[in-house]
Amino acid sequence: EHRCSLGYRGGFVERLHEGTYMAHILEHTLIELQCLAGVEVGFGKAREVKGKPGLYSVVFSYKLEKVVEEAIPIGVKLIETLGRGGDIDPKEFAEDIDNLKYWCERHSLGPSTAAIVDAAKRRGIPTTRITDEASLFQLGLGKYQKRIQAALTSETSNIAVGVASDKDLTNALLREAGIPVPRGEAVTTLARAQEVARRMRGPVTVKPHYGNQGKAVSCDLTTPEQVEQAFKWAREYGRSVLVEQFIRGKDHRVLVVGDQVVAVARRVPAQVVGDGEHTIRELVDIANQDPRRGDGHLKPLTRLKLDAGAMAVLAKQGLDPDTVPTTGQVVLLRENANLSTGGSAIDLT
Repeated sequence: EHRCSLGYRGGFVERLHEGTYMAHILEHTLIELQCLAGVEVGFGKAREVKGKPGLYSVVFSYKLEKVVEEAIPIGVKLIETLGRGGDIDPKEFAEDIDNLKYWCERHSLGPSTAAIVDAAKRRGIPTTRITDEASLFQLGLGKYQKRIQAALTSETSNIAVGVASDKDLTNALLREAGIPVPRGEAVTTLARAQEVARRMRGPVTVKPHYGNQGKAVSCDLTTPEQVEQAFKWAREYGRSVLVEQFIRGKDHRVLVVGDQVVAVARRVPAQVVGDGEHTIRELVDIANQDPRRGDGHLKPLTRLKLDAGAMAVLAKQGLDPDTVPTTGQVVLLRENANLSTGGSAIDLT
């Protein structure tokens, strides 16, 4: 039903019958994918780049950037498949649209946020959407700025708690403040996870978007198979998964009260040390006899576990639970250092 340049319904179909270029088709496909996801848009243009035959600029309107980011590879896949005479898998296409709808729902403004933003605009107050997904807005500029999230304002500490619970949002705000952070992206499909991992051109970390206590965190992943395994594990804790650049270094936790640093601890990943006699499984059992280790937060340290995460880390070292490590050999069971996953802490205050 797209009007296209002819100005009436069905105009785009006429252009298809006359013959048009792929960039023009992609433009309309991306508009339609957004409409199917629930975002009503209509404007678009495609033009050949002057002096560069075969290269086109595609321009189209959007309201939610994340929805467009997810729609572009879907649109390209659609027209390439059809252009080669292939068939579209209805189930796969339905999954793609569901994925777009998911991001549309996550990034759309709720009624409270929309009402406050509209009121600010009517009063001439600058509004800046800091992140799409969290609906976190900055009102005003400089020292007069305030932040809102739904009906909450930065006059309370509640927003800070919400920010700290959202790893992607925390990353964005730290970056905005000029603090170095790893590059990354939130994804909902394995294909997208592997695409982001390839784009990083180096080892990556995969973890749940809203996880805590180090649950399902996989580090230093270098192969598509490792990313796939880590993605499936992280998806057990939520639909959205973060794929981030892996940064090598030591893990520290710093406690600040007011504006004073009062404690610093280096966190060491869960591990056992070989004695040349016992298997890794036996070494784990011996370590768990330490009275300081327990389940949950009952004790200062958490019991070591040979679960799916530990198995993946062992496999990367060429080991399994029945391997007998040599004397002094350090065997990692986790690559993240959370105490909740069996890590330990060294006081460096």
